[in-house]
Amino acid sequence: MHCRVSYVAILLFTSYSFLQGTLQDVGAEGCNGSDVLTIQNRLYPDQEDSERFAYKFSVSKGKKPDAPTIIFLPGGPGETSIIPIPKLTPELPTSYSVVRTDPRGVGCNDSLGQVDPYQAFSTEYLAADVLAIISHLKLTNYVLYGQSYGTQLATVVAAKSQSAGLNVPKAVVLEAIVGRALVPGERFHDGFLNQWEEVKVHLPLSIRKFLKEEALREHSSKEWGTYIAMMLMAGNIPNIGNMVERSLHSAAESANEGFKDMVRDPSNAQIKLYQFLVCRELTTQVSAPLMDAQLLLVNGEIVADDKSICDGLSVDRPYNSANWKVPSTIFYFQGEKDPDVIPGHARYHFENQSHVKRYFVSVPQGSHAALSSNLCDCSEEIWKEMTRDSSPDLDQALKKCSLKSLLTIEDGRFVGY
Repeated sequence: MHCRVSYVAILLFTSYSFLQGTLQDVGAEGCNGSDVLTIQNRLYPDQEDSERFAYKFSVSKGKKPDAPTIIFLPGGPGETSIIPIPKLTPELPTSYSVVRTDPRGVGCNDSLGQVDPYQAFSTEYLAADVLAIISHLKLTNYVLYGQSYGTQLATVVAAKSQSAGLNVPKAVVLEAIVGRALVPGERFHDGFLNQWEEVKVHLPLSIRKFLKEEALREHSSKEWGTYIAMMLMAGNIPNIGNMVERSLHSAAESANEGFKDMVRDPSNAQIKLYQFLVCRELTTQVSAPLMDAQLLLVNGEIVADDKSICDGLSVDRPYNSANWKVPSTIFYFQGEKDPDVIPGHARYHFENQSHVKRYFVSVPQGSHAALSSNLCDCSEEIWKEMTRDSSPDLDQALKKCSLKSLLTIEDGRFVGY
């Protein structure tokens, strides 16, 4: 499989006019395309007499009918995936059928009407929507694949699958793992600031001068902070290199047409969903929806805006992966340079699922998309191993990757490359 670089990387090397045209081509039709199905889900799944809403998801058929179906759960919360923008949506091997989802309240599922977000938005309710997909499609051979917040959602879906009367997933694949609610002293923006300190020492003086003297002429402090945060989340891409260094070279040398669109604020619907999930289940110490931390470019340096977007909300239903027992083999992919995952949270999830077989892949030079971007040149081999009927030989697949990785198997065996 050729690398399909993460969405932030592609935006650097693809003209904005092309992307805008693509969005226009698929936008209106995308939510009603031939591959999009609609079911009627309960707005309040724990109430038998609940009103229902139209819930959409897409299904793309794979080349191998006997291969498991992959259910993709995007992050945020608030990111979407039903409309797969070419070269932007994470690529999966074509042998698998793929179900792509948008959470209730956003994207193709933004038509909820006048509902109270305090009542209608919770990870358990989002999980019920995904379980309804599994039930509707009568899936017996499927894999849950979650990214970032999607790892929290995938954990809850898997844990509830058996009690919902459904077949449990063949495997659960987690990338950039959310392990639990944050505790006092843990803040998302610390990871971004720490990674910036590591990266900036490698920037040439010309780029440092550009950031200090020229960058704010065309774009705001907030826009540059968001842009650099996105590049930090991309990390190192095979055959491209570190995205912060490459992107800032590009920005300094020529105007990037797509810059403003790339760093635009999320929609009001995305902000609302994010607030009522993150602020109630993870932490109130967040300053930017979807990105978690709002960075600013000030006098050539990156600083954090500490202002919380969780006014009036509190963590009254804290998430803890230890309370959700996954019934299937779990594959973890975590970049050690991921600025948006609190250190130790991925391992916390791993250590508290000791009742099942687990494989933990740590990518020392990886960031927030360790599997889909940082290991993109070997991801097809990795997926083959993860979906085998017999025990996976994951260490052999990882040897084919350009970036080195470290594999820990649930029995404690440690393999390094």
